[in-house]
Amino acid sequence: MRAEFGQTSDATFASKVLSFRPDAIVCSNDHTAAILIQTLGKFGISVPQNVRVVGFDDTGFASLVTPPPSQPFINPVNG
Repeated sequence: MRAEFGQTSDATFASKVLSFRPDAIVCSNDHTAAILIQTLGKFGISVPQNVRVVGFDDTGFASLVTPPPSQPFINPVNG
């Protein structure tokens, strides 16, 4: 599901999450994952108890939220 964050879309996205009850949400980057964690918290959805959030790109931004999103380790191939 695609999400854009803002006052109206936060509530819409949270209601979709509540209706689908996913085990995890994978975000395209850490910034989005951090915003998602904060948004879910506003609506009483606990991370990681109710849903896990995964971020990518390891920018360090994710460390600014509690709890931080999961971060997969990707070993780049040097060519």
